[in-house]
Amino acid sequence: MAEAEQQLIAANADITVARAALFPSIQLTASGGYQSSALTSLVSPQSRVYALTAGLTQPIFHGGALRGQVAFSNARYTELLTTYRKTVLTAFSDVENALVAAQQTAEQQMRQQDAVATARRAYEFAQKQMSAGVVNILTVLNTENALFSAQDQLVQVNYLRLQSLVNLFTALGGGWHEG
Repeated sequence: MAEAEQQLIAANADITVARAALFPSIQLTASGGYQSSALTSLVSPQSRVYALTAGLTQPIFHGGALRGQVAFSNARYTELLTTYRKTVLTAFSDVENALVAAQQTAEQQMRQQDAVATARRAYEFAQKQMSAGVVNILTVLNTENALFSAQDQLVQVNYLRLQSLVNLFTALGGGWHEG
């Protein structure tokens, strides 16, 4: 976004330069010194020379090239302004998408934590039932497998949540240093 903004500023300056080229240019010069054909009279007051000149240049016979340059600069500015607006809208969209992803992964994380807690209770209950002789080891192993699976899912959801927070940070402009 910063690049698009700088291009827009430069295009605005180009318009100013193109408009300035339409106006007359005035040059003033002055000089002073000594001039003499004989070395002995070089520093005499009569050999002093002063000159003051002025020049005026009017851009008239350019066949509309200067006005064309102004029109081109204006069109380029309009193009870059549109690009800048698009960049801003894209940035807002990126932030919104990152916010939604962060919210959704937070909700998913809470649901998965509940699933892990439920699987842990089922596993502990199955262990107590096996100790009482009500169920066999296969039931305990199945509930333990379900617990491990739920814990694995929770780790993956935690990763997605952290990734969504990094994406949000980046969308908000974090992580970049201007050099």
